[in-house]
Amino acid sequence: MTRFSYKNIAGLGAALSLLEISIPEENPIINSLAVSIRKSERWREKLEEENPDDESGFYADLSFEEECLTDDLIGVAFVVCQQGITSVVSNYCFLRKQWLEHQKTIHNREPKEDFLKISISSESCKEALMAKENPLLGKCSKIATINAFANYYKHRDEWPNDWDKKLPGKSLRTAEVILDAGAALDSPCSNCGKGYQKLTGEISSVRLDRLWKIIFDWSREIREKCRKDLVRCRCCPGK
Repeated sequence: MTRFSYKNIAGLGAALSLLEISIPEENPIINSLAVSIRKSERWREKLEEENPDDESGFYADLSFEEECLTDDLIGVAFVVCQQGITSVVSNYCFLRKQWLEHQKTIHNREPKEDFLKISISSESCKEALMAKENPLLGKCSKIATINAFANYYKHRDEWPNDWDKKLPGKSLRTAEVILDAGAALDSPCSNCGKGYQKLTGEISSVRLDRLWKIIFDWSREIREKCRKDLVRCRCCPGK
């Protein structure tokens, strides 16, 4: 059989190219957030060193405010990563659409499966793709956990105090995921940090590049599998 090149099929080459450039290896926003976090950490360390006898608690309060700021910056990083997830999903769905049209044209039928063995009838392509990554705690992938913490950070001010029980639908699922990853009702100023620690295994300091690397590695795995599946589907028509 003649060797197949996905670039020879109208639309598929461009669609795959979009997927390949969805996530750069480094993100300048993530890098800027990391710089701000390091500055905050150094300032907090300086406060503690210069004020060991803080009887009034004034400097302890300042240090706590810095901890909250750091957690906010990590929360923003989760949102940036979520944007990356959305970009991958969007470009995957475009590639999927092009592939479906190609299959209908070649085989004159609806395929039962597409790339990565995701069912065509799947209610959420995003959730299916987020599952294509090793689980974090047995219940949820790291990608889905990042997505959940991003949603938590964006909507936490809208949640009730007992948000572990009184949230509707998808919001309750978000709460379940972040609680499973270490978040707690009584620590709103450290929940994003706890999520970061669980995801990266980094306890002593915050290195946001490790968070972004999870997204980058996931996107690379998806595009490589898509490329292989395009070749496989063309070489094995009707399967």
